[in-house]
Order: sequence, then C-alpha cells, then structure tokens
Amino acid sequence: MSFLDRLSILDRFTTRDPAPVARFWLWFAAILVAGTIARFWNLGGAPIWMDEAVTLGFARLDLWTLLTKNVDNHPPLTWVIQHIWHAINPDPDHARVPAATFGAMSVAAILLAMRDTAGGRAALFTGALFAFATAHVHYSQDARMYPFLIFGLILAAWGGLGHVRPNLHGPRTYAALYVIGGAIAIYSHILGLVVMALIGFASLVAGGLTQDRTQFAKDWFIRNIILFVITLPWLIQIPSAAGTFPGIAGDNSLTDIQWFFRNATGFPGLPGWGILLETVYFGLAGLSILIALRHGRIGMAAMLTGLIALFPIFVLALHISNPIMANKTLLAGIIGVTMGAGYALSRLKPAIASIVIAGVLSAGAFTSMANELTHRVKMEDYAGAFAHAANAGLGDAPVVTCVHFHAAAAWENRREGRILYYRRGDVLDYKGPDYWRAASRSMSWLRAADADEINAALGGDWLIEGGLEAALEGETAALFIRPNCPVGREDEILAGLQSIGFTATDTTRIMGAYGGSLILEEPLTRITLLQRAD
Repeated sequence: MSFLDRLSILDRFTTRDPAPVARFWLWFAAILVAGTIARFWNLGGAPIWMDEAVTLGFARLDLWTLLTKNVDNHPPLTWVIQHIWHAINPDPDHARVPAATFGAMSVAAILLAMRDTAGGRAALFTGALFAFATAHVHYSQDARMYPFLIFGLILAAWGGLGHVRPNLHGPRTYAALYVIGGAIAIYSHILGLVVMALIGFASLVAGGLTQDRTQFAKDWFIRNIILFVITLPWLIQIPSAAGTFPGIAGDNSLTDIQWFFRNATGFPGLPGWGILLETVYFGLAGLSILIALRHGRIGMAAMLTGLIALFPIFVLALHISNPIMANKTLLAGIIGVTMGAGYALSRLKPAIASIVIAGVLSAGAFTSMANELTHRVKMEDYAGAFAHAANAGLGDAPVVTCVHFHAAAAWENRREGRILYYRRGDVLDYKGPDYWRAASRSMSWLRAADADEINAALGGDWLIEGGLEAALEGETAALFIRPNCPVGREDEILAGLQSIGFTATDTTRIMGAYGGSLILEEPLTRITLLQRAD
C-alpha cells in the first residue's frame, strides 16, 4: 500500500470538494475590519521603546543617506517608509501607523492568497486565525520592520503557489507577486532571504513534479534572476551590515521559543487551556500537509512544508548561534502555520471544522487579544520610569544611560531636560535625533568609534570634557535608567556617580501600566534615583 493510499483514512474526516462559501466578500470585509481594528486600537498607547526610537531617528535622516549608506544592520525599506511617513505626519504618537497599515494589509493579502490558491472557505478560516494572531498584532504596533517582512512573504508565497497551479490570475500576475513580495521581504529584514529560499525551493520542487520541468525551471529561473537583480544593492551590503549586530546570548532561546508557541498564533487562551489550544492549532498545520497530498495539491503541500519547516530550522539555529531575538525570528513561521491550519479546517467535515474553529477562537483568541489590547507591552517602559521619578520629586533630574539606543528612547519619552550618554568613560550630551547623523558613516563605524570621533562627526559640542563630574556639576539629583547595559557598565557608572557625591536612594524595576501580560513577563527597565547632598 502506497503512502497516499494510507492517507485514505483521512477521507472519514475530510471532504475533497468543500461547499463554496456564500457571501465571501461580506465575510472578507468583516475579518479585515476586525484585524484592522486590532492593529490600530490604542496605537500610541504604549511608550516608544529603544528600537522604535532608533527607527524614528533614522526616519529624520535625508532619503539619500538612507538609500546609499549602511546606517543599520537591517535593510533600508523600513527607514525609507518611516521617512516618507514622517514627512507627512511627524507626530511621534502616530509613528506606528506604517507598521499597523502593513499589518492590516497582511490580513487582506493572506485572505486573497488563500482564496486564489485554496478556495473561499480556506481563506476565511485562515483570515480569521491571522486577524487575531497575538504576535502579529503586537509587531503591527511596533515601528519596526516585521510587518513589512510578513506582508512581502505572503505575496511571495502566493506568487509561488500560483505559479505551480494557476487559478484566478495569469502567469505574469503570479510572477509579479513573487518578485514584488520577495523584494519587499528581502529589503525589510535579512530573514527574508532565508524564507524566500524556502518559498522558492518549495515552488521549484512542486512545479517539477506537476508541470513540464524544462519550461517551469526556465520560468522559475527568470523570476529569481529578476528578484536577484532588484535586491542586489542590498545583497552586496549584507557582509558589512551583518557585522554591526553583536548578537544576543542564547541562554533564553527556549524561553523565546515558548513565547512564540504561546503568542505568535494568537491563542495563549485561558489558564490551563493555552498549551492544549496551541497543540490543536499546530496539529492542524501539520495535518494540512497530509490533506493536501491526499487531495493532489502538491504545490500546497510543498509550500506549507517549506514554511512550517522554519520552526525546526530556527530552533536548531538558536542553539548554534546568537541570532536576533528568537520570537522575532520565529515570527515568519506564522504564515505557514496559519495557512496550514486554515487549509486543514476548510477540508474537514463542516461539523468538525465548526467545532474546532469555534473552540479555538472563543477560548483562545479573544482572551489573548483582550490581554494584548489592555497592556500594550513593549520591551522597555521609559514613560513609566519618568513617571516614577516625577512621583519622587525628581522629574527634572538629568538622565544617565549606557547605550545610545536607550538615550534615543529617553529623548522620545522626555524631550525636555538633559540626557547624558555614558560611553566608555566619556559622556556625550545627547541632543536628540541629530545623533543618528553619525550612522551615515555606517553603523559599524558608529559602534566602534570613540566619543571624540563621534563628537567630531556631529560637528562638535556633544562631548562633555571631564566626564560625569563635569556633566553633573551643580546638579543635586540624577536618574540612572538602564534596560540592559553592557556587562560591567552598570557598576562602572554607579561607582562614578558615587565618587562625585551621589547616593542611590531607590532602585525600581519598571513595568508600569504596560506590563504583566503573556507577551512580556519580566520588566526590563530599571531606574535608580540618586541624590547629592547640598
């Protein structure tokens, strides 16, 4: 008995030709509206955190610098979009609008992609799951590159599937979706290259099994050559850009994997039920590959296999290297898992599918979404730190911080007062986003340069001769705020402050009104209040 014959057992629970979905566009609009509301709800409620602050700093640079200089280890698309948006609306409270917009567009894209490649029922199931995916909502409210990455990958996967099995559109449309989506993904995040390799390989394998191999290979090669040429300006910068990221310790990789498992799909759910619901969800994603094979959907099976394979690939990578935050890396896996779960639900007998989707959505999604919408957790809470200082009567005290990213976040959350960036014994008077002009020499240079070099690049008047003692002359109080100073830097700064007469009166770990959710369980922002005797 062949493998496909063994899959005949699935016929008891599935249907080869699910009934067409009546009033598709009405349901499409309802899901899109719900997903859009989730991503725009209280969009400016959480304080700007350090990575967002750097995004805003880059957005204020000129467009030529953003396009031609390696200002960061990430590709330039995010900075360019934020630059254009900043020219339209410079209000920092609205800085997350581009991310939320692309997040909402991703809901529409995955609905349309699944309708074209798997039918209206699969599209609606997938869209409903994706609209309430906690992690995607979370990052759609973050002024960073992840919503752009996900949007591009959805388009590329759609184009890859359509090229294997055309349906509503012609070959040129699918080629355009693949190339445009791939370009958006690659110019958004280096992870786009990894996922595009999986999408491209899945398409090649499926096409080789189902179509004229010579013609398909030729078309596949042309699409990827075009994509290569379009993205070449960034590809040649990757070696130097990659060297600007110091990496993170891998000790918390298992915790980060659990974070994704419990949040990225959107259903931490009720206490005691979260893992069960997630297991059902991931089980459906795996089942979808078998169902696709049983129904002769080689392209769908190959694409889902490639996208879901992101999980074991990245889990392995987390243990052999120091990557960017694991939950962000694993975020791309949401596409394959959600498409798979939606496809499987659409092929289950209607009674079974209705019970499963109702249970998952009611017991999981809304609990998770309520938690996410209530807390709006970010990695740091500088606004909470400043509120704590103000309650202690030190709201106007100068800030001392240990990393220029943190100085940027402090400035975005409190633009009055002084921010002192302590750098290897020297002190720079952080004057706001103009600091990031120095990144036009490349982030690698900025990371390695000493304070004198940075001061010269910025035109002088940033370096405070005499260090902390000169910087705090005449001050009777100071705030030392640090989410994650380099090893040993905290003790160095505190010792320096104490040597010039400052005494720590209070050290508090800040969660404020934005903490305590499943998204982020540990506070990262600590503030030490220091006073000096008159």
